[in-house]
Amino acid sequence: MDLEKLFTTQIQVGSLFLPFTPMALMLELLLPLLLLSILGFLGRRISHSFIRKSTIKEPAKEKAQTIVRRILKIVQYILFLTLILRFLGLSVPTMIHGMVVILNTPFIAAGDIRISVITLLAIVPLLYLANWIGGWTQKMLDVKVFDVIGIDSRQRFSVGNLIRYGVMALFLLFGLSAIGISFSSLTALFAIFGVGIGFGLQTTVANFFSGLIIVVTRPIKQGDFIKATTADGTYEGIVSEIKLIYTVMNTSLNETIIIPNSSIVDNSVHNYSYDDPSVIYPIPIQVSYEEDLNRVQEILMDIGRACPYLRKGEEPRTQIFSFDNSGITLRLLITLDRASEKFACRTYVHQEIWQAFRTHGVTIPYPQMDVHMIPPKLSQGP
Repeated sequence: MDLEKLFTTQIQVGSLFLPFTPMALMLELLLPLLLLSILGFLGRRISHSFIRKSTIKEPAKEKAQTIVRRILKIVQYILFLTLILRFLGLSVPTMIHGMVVILNTPFIAAGDIRISVITLLAIVPLLYLANWIGGWTQKMLDVKVFDVIGIDSRQRFSVGNLIRYGVMALFLLFGLSAIGISFSSLTALFAIFGVGIGFGLQTTVANFFSGLIIVVTRPIKQGDFIKATTADGTYEGIVSEIKLIYTVMNTSLNETIIIPNSSIVDNSVHNYSYDDPSVIYPIPIQVSYEEDLNRVQEILMDIGRACPYLRKGEEPRTQIFSFDNSGITLRLLITLDRASEKFACRTYVHQEIWQAFRTHGVTIPYPQMDVHMIPPKLSQGP
């Protein structure tokens, strides 16, 4: 009897009586929450198993699993919140309506401009969709139109990016109009914040216009192997992506370098792939003054011909480059298909030179210096 009274009596916290009993707490809140947790866990496991068994490619599987898991968690949290509110006697539709009213109340109102929290929240997916549609349009042009017309890669880069950003701009204008921000409102808004944008975003604006210059003039394009100078050093790598604000470059060490576009426009850029992706790569080597240079050049030529990175149809060349303090410097010139292969080529050639010189007895001199001691003159007496 005492146990029944315990479960059917309102819960008291100090002098405060809560509007529910322990029985109601367990049956109407804790038990449904537990069931929802179990269902959420089972839903995630079932969706994970279904996606793993599907024919989707591996990177897409990981992405699909992440999206489904997040959606299920969001739904689960919404149901948790709904159960808690209903248990506390609160009207969920009324609360949702109140929240919508609060979020839809404009905190910026100037003329036709009405910007609320909901407006700002709607801008985020709008920007994402604009970027996705612009990228999709560029890919479709690249596959369906540019290949048929026969546009070269450099023109394809410029035209594709200009069309992409044009599509993004049009989509954003129509999208902003749909959520209540017209073009005239945007003009007025930019006029209000023009001074702040001018002083606070000078670097961003400079990078933006530098990005447009890169797209139009094409000093670099995606896939080029370049050497670029930034504020913290000089880097070599392949251009993987060109944005309106920055350019992404991947180095030979698999480092990702984010370069502001103004750095590319304002500084000299060594573009190994500007007209032709192939390069002639010089590999210097020094030998002793006692060596037969014709014999050494024949050894270097044999190494160059056997190099797996030598461009098909090309012959290596040798040069007697300079007479230095410790020996004679020669250079082996190898034509590569791409400049990015030069690091692997250098490693291969150095290894082969070391082995061949040891086999044929060719000497690579150490740095040396001859010091001649002049004895002091003895002073003569009177």
